[in-house]
Amino acid sequence: MQLFHTNRLIVRQFKVTEEEAFFRFNSHPDVMRFIRPVQDRAASAAFFVENLALYRPGEPLGRWYVEEQDTGLFAGVFSFLPVQGTTDIHIGYALMPPFQGRGLATELVRYGTDYFFTHTDKDILYAITDPQNLVSHKVLFKCGFRQLPPKAVNGKETIQFVRSREEYRSTAASGKA
Repeated sequence: MQLFHTNRLIVRQFKVTEEEAFFRFNSHPDVMRFIRPVQDRAASAAFFVENLALYRPGEPLGRWYVEEQDTGLFAGVFSFLPVQGTTDIHIGYALMPPFQGRGLATELVRYGTDYFFTHTDKDILYAITDPQNLVSHKVLFKCGFRQLPPKAVNGKETIQFVRSREEYRSTAASGKA
């Protein structure tokens, strides 16, 4: 199932045959730098099975395969996941090194935010970042997210960002969503 597409990317479910791409992503130290510890093959395989179980028809939750439209190459992962211990949802994204620095993360966040507010009844979308991930902070600001005060999650300092449905509507109406 395709979740959405952008001008250059397709965001869709991982197929069971794409475990290798999932492993390359989760084992890449540069990609995982601000996300979580790198995973070995066994941990990634188990995580892949967990991820496939998240998909539900008509629901956006999960980690989604990001494919470059022109080449069909695996570009990274996009996600909508629950904020731990709540019913809130946060947006996530990370790209493999050949796809970084090309504006694709901004494209994913813009289109993903649009998808979220047009396909769910939630009024708030969160993003959670590492305090040192300044590139991600820049993407989120560019996409209309506001920064909240730092917060510890599982003993780790994080920076949270938020975008409301009302803010989205006001910028969508002006063509700046």
